[in-house]
Amino acid sequence: MNEEPIDGAATVEKYDRYAALFIRPEYAYTVSNILKHKINSGFVLDIGTGSGRLAMGLAKAFPDMSVVGLDISLDMLKQARVNTGKQKGARDIDYVRATAAQLPFPDQSMDIVTSYASLHHWRQPVGVFNEIWRVTKENGLILIRDNRRFLANPFYAAGLRLMSLPMNRQQRKMWPKSILASYTVEEVKQILAQSAIENYRVHTDMGGFDLIIEARKR
Repeated sequence: MNEEPIDGAATVEKYDRYAALFIRPEYAYTVSNILKHKINSGFVLDIGTGSGRLAMGLAKAFPDMSVVGLDISLDMLKQARVNTGKQKGARDIDYVRATAAQLPFPDQSMDIVTSYASLHHWRQPVGVFNEIWRVTKENGLILIRDNRRFLANPFYAAGLRLMSLPMNRQQRKMWPKSILASYTVEEVKQILAQSAIENYRVHTDMGGFDLIIEARKR
């Protein structure tokens, strides 16, 4: 599980185009799930923000909250700033370059910590979860979404092939690789059991394609 930057202008451009076309509904769905928890002030942290599209959705949905997008890739953060600047009525988002295993924020400084499709990149997932718990405020929300590894299941593999038909050849190759690098529900539960995070719930969503971690710090 490598936590390595996605760099290079051409690679980042392709990633962002894919995110804008195919992942945007998932970003919107993630934001809608966060809204249900009725936290409306303070700070939101998006770990592995990539080209910033989830952070932009959070900034729009939470006008009274400060949004921070964190990524290890300078090229991704550059694209995120460009995307944010192009958005009509865009709010300022604080984009920060750092590793998820060493979050550059004080203890209990974040009201919401979220991440989409970043977990499978974390080289030290237990350490990252410890950091997430450290920076989350009391009664704060943690909501992490990622792929779920399922390719051994022929039903889900067939669904993956069907859903990938609108994608180009490179994207059809990238998605299965991403899923193979991801975790099962039981594997994530084992990781969380070794971490400081408490009161967590691990479940699936989007017909079993996505894996969800939710926790409230009490």
